[in-house]
Amino acid sequence: MLEFIWDLVQQRQIREARDAATDAKRIAKSTGQRLSDLEQAVDRLLLLNRALWETLQKYHPVSEEYLAAKVQEIDLRDGRADGRYTQKSVVTCRRCGKVLNKRHTTCLYCGAPDLQTRTFDKVR
Repeated sequence: MLEFIWDLVQQRQIREARDAATDAKRIAKSTGQRLSDLEQAVDRLLLLNRALWETLQKYHPVSEEYLAAKVQEIDLRDGRADGRYTQKSVVTCRRCGKVLNKRHTTCLYCGAPDLQTRTFDKVR
């Protein structure tokens, strides 16, 4: 009888371990996809920044020191020098004026297309 109970306990532990492994695989797959999405966003930003920098240098010569100072100025706009850009502006629909989520390409309220009209708005 004791062996039977011990076997039941072990089977339950095995099931729990399998379930935990399945959950871990699902989370790892989701995290991998998010990482891939972030890498693509970084690649787009690098490409856009390189194009802007080369265009600026061609038509309006600017020093690297000026660029570094400008980066620092923009970094400090949110009050912290943390190497991150924090955009505080709110996106509103051009047609109905409702506040929108920047991740959507159409208004959830009225269906207006192309909500993000500025180049940098299309990054996220």
